[in-house]
Amino acid sequence: MLVADQTKVAEHIVELSKQNVTFATCQNTMHHHNVEESALVPQATTVPSGLVEIILKQESGWTYVKGGI
Repeated sequence: MLVADQTKVAEHIVELSKQNVTFATCQNTMHHHNVEESALVPQATTVPSGLVEIILKQESGWTYVKGGI
């Protein structure tokens, strides 16, 4: 979703970013799939571990909502 030349939702990412939605990708997963940070859409940020990021956010009072089909 966040790889620039593969995403089908780039326009949605841009619009949601304007509404302070953050798109973060896991560096562990990027490494596993040989994806460089430079290949991501400009709105994307990275975190060392997606799972750890979710846990830290939940401990800070955030709510995790998973979307998908």
